Amino acid sequence: MDEVISGPQPCNDNITIRWICYPPYGYTDPNITEGDKVEVYGKYYQDQDECYISLNGRADYYIKRWQEGDCGTILKYAISNGTYSLPQIVMASMKYKSNMGSPTKFKGVFLVRNQKTGKIYSSNKDQITAPYGEDRFGYGKGNSLQIRFEDKEEYIGVYDAKLELRNFYTDELCDETEWKENQFKIEDGSARRTCINFDELSQGDITGQTLHYDQVDFVAEGEPPYGHVAFPTLLILLPMV
Repeated sequence: MDEVISGPQPCNDNITIRWICYPPYGYTDPNITEGDKVEVYGKYYQDQDECYISLNGRADYYIKRWQEGDCGTILKYAISNGTYSLPQIVMASMKYKSNMGSPTKFKGVFLVRNQKTGKIYSSNKDQITAPYGEDRFGYGKGNSLQIRFEDKEEYIGVYDAKLELRNFYTDELCDETEWKENQFKIEDGSARRTCINFDELSQGDITGQTLHYDQVDFVAEGEPPYGHVAFPTLLILLPMV
């Protein structure tokens, strides 16, 4: 074992990986050969005789060959732009390609920065993408990245915006856009709207349409750049024995 990325410290450096062919159980990379370095995500067990990792219990557990280098590439993106009144929802979409040789869970991160206060607000969503496959957040898939600004004076201002693509389990940064300065403006006004005018976001090729959203799953409250992130129970990097 080379490194524990998240979870308890195992009892020794020689860890056994176990699974039973009874669902639910995780993914096993068929390309693993003797001597390969591998990455494991599973449930850790320890008793008086040994410690081991089980791939049973969840479908997203896995053992796969470790790959160095960039994990994914952003191919295309779009972010809300214009001037909007509070309360408001801003949105972003991202198309990307996985550079991983096994199914990988990616996290799309949407960040916006108030130029006046310097505060950064963010939201993220995650999904599993096929090996070397192309996938997307938004662009007609119904999972666009969204940040909601409540009717509070602190949210008024001009905003910069950017997107990041990350490995969900390790939080490795796969790719990112530059900060898009002066991307949109939030202002106070008598006309209260719960819609936003945006280009080529979650509705495919629709441009300049006004779309209405009744619910979102994130409220901007001035959290650190990546908000609240739920980490996996265990992720261990170890060499094959």
